[in-house]
Amino acid sequence: MHRLRYDMNWKLSTKTFLLTFLLTEVIILLLGYSYYNYSSNILISAQTKYAIDMNAKTNHYLETQLRSIRNFAASIVGDSRLLEDSPAEINRWFHDNLMYLLPTINNIHYIQEGRVTASTSSVGWMLMNNETFKWNRVRVLEANKLYWTEPYWSEASQYTVTFFMLVPGKENSRMMLALDIGFEKLYEAMLPDAPDLLHGELILLDAANRPIYGKGSHTRYNVYTNQVEWTDFPESILETPWNEYSLTLPEAETRTDYFLTRSSNNVMNWQVMWMMDKTELLRPLMATVRFTMALAVASLILALVIAWIMSKMIGQPIRQFALSLDEISSGNLNAKIPVNRRDELGNLARHFNRMTKQIGLLIEDLKTTEAKKKAFEIRMLQAQIKPHFLFNTLNAISMKSREGDLSKVDLLISSLTRQLDYSLTQTMEDVSLKDELNAVEHYIQLMQVRYEGRFAYETDIDPATLGYKLPKFTLQPIVENCIFHGLSPMQGSGTLFIGSTRDGGDWELLIEDNGIGIPAPVLGKLRAVLQRDSVDEADEEEGIGFTNVHYRLRTLYGPAYSMSIASSADFGTRILIRMPAANQP
Repeated sequence: MHRLRYDMNWKLSTKTFLLTFLLTEVIILLLGYSYYNYSSNILISAQTKYAIDMNAKTNHYLETQLRSIRNFAASIVGDSRLLEDSPAEINRWFHDNLMYLLPTINNIHYIQEGRVTASTSSVGWMLMNNETFKWNRVRVLEANKLYWTEPYWSEASQYTVTFFMLVPGKENSRMMLALDIGFEKLYEAMLPDAPDLLHGELILLDAANRPIYGKGSHTRYNVYTNQVEWTDFPESILETPWNEYSLTLPEAETRTDYFLTRSSNNVMNWQVMWMMDKTELLRPLMATVRFTMALAVASLILALVIAWIMSKMIGQPIRQFALSLDEISSGNLNAKIPVNRRDELGNLARHFNRMTKQIGLLIEDLKTTEAKKKAFEIRMLQAQIKPHFLFNTLNAISMKSREGDLSKVDLLISSLTRQLDYSLTQTMEDVSLKDELNAVEHYIQLMQVRYEGRFAYETDIDPATLGYKLPKFTLQPIVENCIFHGLSPMQGSGTLFIGSTRDGGDWELLIEDNGIGIPAPVLGKLRAVLQRDSVDEADEEEGIGFTNVHYRLRTLYGPAYSMSIASSADFGTRILIRMPAANQP
């Protein structure tokens, strides 16, 4: 504490020097961090979009490749040379012509009566001893239909997928064409022209989420099982459906962040997954971090010089303000700062003098506003608890009691008790729309017993507005006017309606009845009240409840509040209150 008090007693010039120095350093570091953060977000966003687009294009390529293989196989099996030429001629045709037509083909085989009679591979004859090849060959039953194997080890093409198609020929003959796909060629064809721009790994998966092919660190080919398998990838995340996924893996005592995207809508049910290394992607930005640190060191010297100059230029004039500010801080808002300068400090003194004057005016306005609010509150209480209201309610209770209608007696007493309790407690506090509606409904229950069968009560409340705050007794005075001046004098039964809704940054309350309406002269006076910004004793002639509600809301919300009233003998009266929804819960 002693050290802190000592620091607070430093000269203003010293503190200005230190603050300026620290501010300069913080700004430079924040700019560097902001640039790094913004650049990294832009880079990751661009690479993510590129990876997603590449996935879609790769999947489309697989679709196109499958169609090309089918068309290629169909064109070959329909060629008469397969039925007419010798195996040697067919083999020469395969080597000299067909191998160059489809780049992803590794080998072509022609099978007759359970033997490989022509093949572009020198060991094609060994395929008939391969269990996967033999089992899938037996499945080929329909002509003009393309069949394919799962990825497997082939003596002719190593790790591959083989496509089969029957060759139409003599009855009971089993001739078919087999095409081996080269995964290396297929993989290279799927990658973009500039793979160095993407920091990640492309992996092919089958429908069971097993890796088919990949050339990165997360997959490897097992020579014992002749299958591709994961190295450090958590296979469990592949069991849930997703198109985009963020993953963190521990690698060499570090944690590496990856962005994953996959698609799986090709005919072969293969999945294309791209793993983008975010850490490697952001590595070029580390040069920016180093540059920022160097700039911070260089700015240290400059900040020292600037801070010292500013402390000397500002510290001395500020002390001249101190004496005048002491007088103002003691409560004398009429004090002036006597600074005869034409620079920024002189402008500061003139603005400060105007500000203190304005503060004094605002304080006086605040006192006046508080007095008006108290007067409005007193008038509202007078409007809520009127002697004739209590007399009529108690008289209604007495009549129902003599009639023996104890259930309505109980309802009247309960509603009156709740209404009085709501009226007399915490008068100055704002309440939620839900609480205000509950109080109004108790009041309406009293009025419905008093004017039995004369009106019904309906609501349409937006649930989102039930927690909104509003001044107490906003609804009850308006509802009272609707009942006494609109519904009770009419012939037959009417309806009282209350609704609420959100509208942009505001919310609205609607109170409506289909009673006899408001006479044109009275309606004109009420609308004139809505145009005034201050209360007038003559306003009480138009209804103390209505004017108090208007002036309380105008005082609280200012120009953001509005109230409109429409009325005629044909459709009754409609009052719309609009208030700001900002800062509402």
